[in-house]
Amino acid sequence: EGIMETLDKLKDLKVLVIGEAIIDQYHYCVPMDTSRKSGVVAYKHLSEESFAGGALAVASHVAGLCNNVSLVTVTGNDGQYEGFIRKVMEPRIKIHNFARKDSSTIIKRRYIFDNKKNFEICFMNDTPISKALENKVAACVRKYAPKHDLVIVVDFGHGFLTDEVVRSICRNSRYLA
Repeated sequence: EGIMETLDKLKDLKVLVIGEAIIDQYHYCVPMDTSRKSGVVAYKHLSEESFAGGALAVASHVAGLCNNVSLVTVTGNDGQYEGFIRKVMEPRIKIHNFARKDSSTIIKRRYIFDNKKNFEICFMNDTPISKALENKVAACVRKYAPKHDLVIVVDFGHGFLTDEVVRSICRNSRYLA
């Protein structure tokens, strides 16, 4: 009962989540045989699933507890996953998305056999974001962080959280996690 009362108090918090948008893809497969030509194991594709990962997942989880959630994130320049993100995200999450001109949206593709991850391929540019984009993100953080009770930062180390963005977060957050 006490836990439920505490969780109930969280619903009025205004929460800002900051971090990279990641699309987690799972490709389920089974080994066929070793290829005679190359000596590698060949796999047969069975099915695949995509999920909102990274800061998208964190914002979705927070939205399960809080009614007022915002997200500052970055996707790629291709716009390929914009529709997917809008479709899978809770509609009441306010998304402040920045498109990275020098990259596609981060994709982490895992190949699964027998409920075990065999290997993973990551599609990303993990160099720091451009100075122009950094200035836009920092300005967004300066504008929105003070309006939130809690700022949650998730850093996957893929170049979004530059020194200037981090300074803006630290200087403008009432409570930072």
